[in-house]
Amino acid sequence: MTCQEHCTLSTEIVEGIINQGMDYIPEMIRILINLAMQMERQAYLQAGPYERTPERRDYANGYKPKRVNTRLGPITFDVPRCEKGISIPTRWRKAPAVNGR
Repeated sequence: MTCQEHCTLSTEIVEGIINQGMDYIPEMIRILINLAMQMERQAYLQAGPYERTPERRDYANGYKPKRVNTRLGPITFDVPRCEKGISIPTRWRKAPAVNGR
């Protein structure tokens, strides 16, 4: 196997996998979900961090910790908040149980 020159994973994730192996999976999930929620907030706001645009809908207002129990153990995510009260993106809310579990 050869190393690809144009790896799109962050150095933090790659080093975590190299150093901790499978034990790094919960942290990797935390990093990726946090990034996805930040990107969703930017799409909702219609502006990036520190960007001023006429299309802006709201303003970022920090993060709220949200602990989720997973099969890999508890993971605490940083859920982005907005000034108008938007805090938990709909698609990240708890899904209904499948097969009674």
